Amino acid sequence: MRIVIFEKDYSDINTVHNTIQRIAKVKEYPIYLVLTTRKEQSVYEYMTNYEANAYFIMVSEADPHTLELAKKVRATHPAAQIFLMTEQLTNEIDHLSRQLHCKVIEKNAITFANKIEMHFLNAYRAYIQKEQVRTIPVPISQ
Repeated sequence: MRIVIFEKDYSDINTVHNTIQRIAKVKEYPIYLVLTTRKEQSVYEYMTNYEANAYFIMVSEADPHTLELAKKVRATHPAAQIFLMTEQLTNEIDHLSRQLHCKVIEKNAITFANKIEMHFLNAYRAYIQKEQVRTIPVPISQ
């Protein structure tokens, strides 16, 4: 599973990255944190050449570029799992999450790591189920 993390706050980058990495190590999940960045442009450049299975994207109404990034990720990779991380769930972000069919993770110092863990575990299960469906052999009829 390939994962992209876009977050502007260093502390939150560490929380997301370390939480995912710790769970993957304990459960022996084969994951690749292919990009962890504070720059939208890095995500755009990555998407032009590669595809990730999951994107953890920081969004803020005060920074419309982050909202556009989420829209671009969905348009470019319609099957990807997207998680919008936000300080405050506003009507605009809630509407965006429904429009893009993605989950919202509210940043709360007490529960943020737990929410990342829960959403990552669900994303990994969905990824594995999708991969199993893709690899089921089709019998050849005679």
